[in-house]
Amino acid sequence: MTNIPRRRRRLLAALFLTLISRIAGAHEDHEAAERPTFVYDAPERVVVSRRVVDELSYDADVLTTPDGTTFTAWLQYTPHRGDAVHFGRLSTDGVAEQVIVQNAGGQYAHPTLTQSRDGTVWLSYEHEVDGQWDVFVCRRLADGRFDAPARISDASGSDVHHDVAAADTNLWFAWQTDRGGQFDIAVRGWSANSPGPITHVSRSPRGDWHPQITVAGDDDEHVNATVFVAWDRFDGTSYDVVLCTGEIGPGQEPQWTEPLAVTTSPSFAGHVQLATAAQGGSWIAWEAGAENWGQPYRAGRGRRELYLALDDARGPLHRHRHLRLAHVTVNGQISEVAAPLPQPSFDDALRRGGQGNSLPHGAFYERARLTVDAAGRPWIAYRHYYVPWMGIEPRHHVEEGWRLYARCLTGRTWSPLVGFDVGQGDGMQRLELAPMADGITAFWTSGRTDRRPSSAPRGIFAASVSEPITVPTSVAFSESRHLGPAVEVSVPPSLDLAIDGLHPYFGDLHRHTDLSLCFVPLDGTIDDAYRYASDVARLDFLGITDHTRDIQLGDALSLLWWRCCKEVGRYELADRFLPFFAFERSRGDTDHNVISLRPDVLRPHSYPLPEFWQELGDDTFTIPHQPFAGSVWEYQDDSHRPLLEVFQGFRDRSIETDAHDGLDRGYHFGFIASSDHLSTRASYAGVWADERSRESIFAAMKSRRTFAATDRIALAVRCGGSWMGERLSADTLPPLEIWANGTASIRTVEVIIDGNVDATLTPLNHHVDLSVPLSLMGQHYVYVRVTQSDGQQGWSSPIWIDLANPATAASVEMGSE
Repeated sequence: MTNIPRRRRRLLAALFLTLISRIAGAHEDHEAAERPTFVYDAPERVVVSRRVVDELSYDADVLTTPDGTTFTAWLQYTPHRGDAVHFGRLSTDGVAEQVIVQNAGGQYAHPTLTQSRDGTVWLSYEHEVDGQWDVFVCRRLADGRFDAPARISDASGSDVHHDVAAADTNLWFAWQTDRGGQFDIAVRGWSANSPGPITHVSRSPRGDWHPQITVAGDDDEHVNATVFVAWDRFDGTSYDVVLCTGEIGPGQEPQWTEPLAVTTSPSFAGHVQLATAAQGGSWIAWEAGAENWGQPYRAGRGRRELYLALDDARGPLHRHRHLRLAHVTVNGQISEVAAPLPQPSFDDALRRGGQGNSLPHGAFYERARLTVDAAGRPWIAYRHYYVPWMGIEPRHHVEEGWRLYARCLTGRTWSPLVGFDVGQGDGMQRLELAPMADGITAFWTSGRTDRRPSSAPRGIFAASVSEPITVPTSVAFSESRHLGPAVEVSVPPSLDLAIDGLHPYFGDLHRHTDLSLCFVPLDGTIDDAYRYASDVARLDFLGITDHTRDIQLGDALSLLWWRCCKEVGRYELADRFLPFFAFERSRGDTDHNVISLRPDVLRPHSYPLPEFWQELGDDTFTIPHQPFAGSVWEYQDDSHRPLLEVFQGFRDRSIETDAHDGLDRGYHFGFIASSDHLSTRASYAGVWADERSRESIFAAMKSRRTFAATDRIALAVRCGGSWMGERLSADTLPPLEIWANGTASIRTVEVIIDGNVDATLTPLNHHVDLSVPLSLMGQHYVYVRVTQSDGQQGWSSPIWIDLANPATAASVEMGSE
């Protein structure tokens, strides 16, 4: 070896290390292949379900009347037309006596069935009219038809995620309403003859989500009843469950209590469920997860770091979940059951000490549904899987679906675990229960249409579960406590920043959910993505970019894409949070994210990028996905590719060198930062626009008036009258104007010309306002990179300068606050 030249020895050593690494990796992959990917609890009994409506049906509810009749309502999707609201009776052959309640097409959501004490069946639903979502209700008539719908909500923004309970002949509604750019909880008592007022029962200046409502103690029309309302509330750090009650009587509007804190933990708590208890009061169930939900997290630079950089203080949105059940009285006393719901995979995950992580990552029991059968027993149904490799070893592009389970609390113990033979394919599919004399009937949506060929059935499924009624045994509870008031939440004052009439807005244009096959167990649902973006990250806009391959291979007329597009409008908060229509065109050689003002631009990924660009108008553009494939610079269309993802939180890296390659070739693009998978609050796409509207922000992005940042760092660069992203042609070069507002002290400001650092300034202030002279001639691109004392960074978009003669300016001027 001593006679081998040093350069060759280094090459041989590198090859040897690479070989050893590959052998070790192959050994790890072999060991991993022997471990199961998804693990499920073994049920003691499996119930065979049946598909009752076809594969274009979804979002079903179920109602069982006292005489044993089972009704269902669902949405039926028709390509080119949209949704229709259907109703029918469950029979041995499927659904009989079908009635099309609404058949005008368009967008509908969450059909819900309720029966008032006089036997009337009510159907409520959410419907989009002229860009606004509202809650409606209609009554089933004696001939089986439904009367004209009445509008329940009245806000000018989105009214969604409603729930209904019956009290005497009245209905009580709760829903999530856009009020002042955030979601609050609205409640309304309603009857056909006497619609009551709308009351906002939430008090938080942050977001309130997914309300549930039930009524206890209304068996006697002469005795007052109590309305329970519970929901998820973001407190500025995490989500907690809160509850309020109101006593109602004949002709009496309730006096609502202040919101009471059911949970007060730094861990995620949400997706609450209520069910009237036979002994009075209400059962309440919720799911609990990891701490610091949605707080700053970067996934990692290496393959293994994506999984090992998980603990209870940091990690992606979907790390683990388990379910809790309690009883709450009308006086606000809460008692958890002494026998918790058995969740063995959660316990197994906690016992993984010595394998890299002893936290319960990968164990999921969630989206519980709660009801009480005629015998007074609480039933809970939920979805579950366990991925024992999470936090230990890297696995991706794996998915085996959710399995569904149910059991009831029979006094001091739980009934044997029942599993359903057909599960669910994504986290937004609905599961609902209706009580029977000795059990439950369940309805749910099933199926998945990602890139893999699948023969698994899709559509709406139904099954019934019964459990023999034994001698009644009282439920044992743990120590009870009195619910205290939910702590008041404050919101930091927002900074009113403006330059030349333009304001900085922050968003994310590359974020995945569990619809993408890549990291199904970790990314979370569409609902997770929107509540993270609008509440936790306080983004102004978001583009969820699930893969075309996983949206029924890019079929713009598919049910899955229809569902995705509906959520864009449902989660919009007027003048505060603006989702875009978006997807990732996953083509290996030229992988691009697509951002649009239109819902009909989804296309297959199978044909070349230039052909796709030819199909686009001015209302759609693309952004190349980092890391770049080799063909990304073979095609140029500055109009349809105006931006570049210079930093990505998922891989925790910037690609300035790749950006320089494109800029050196004469391409014109602005800079943004994006999340991709897993990471949270680590990547911001900044834009300077004249107002917070979808059209204004879109136009500013097309104009490349953007910046990238790893925190909410506002950055603007101008030269004379030209903004970053523009081209400046002049004989005399004005100084470069640099303006930045940091989240910590700005340590360095670097001026980069043609890919090289030309000047470094050290302002050491949160806010800087610099005038930097340049001495240039010819054609150049110039951008600025700022670095804070805490390591967070920001990048301006380039300015392209075409200067005939050298020009100089006066000395550097610095302003600070």
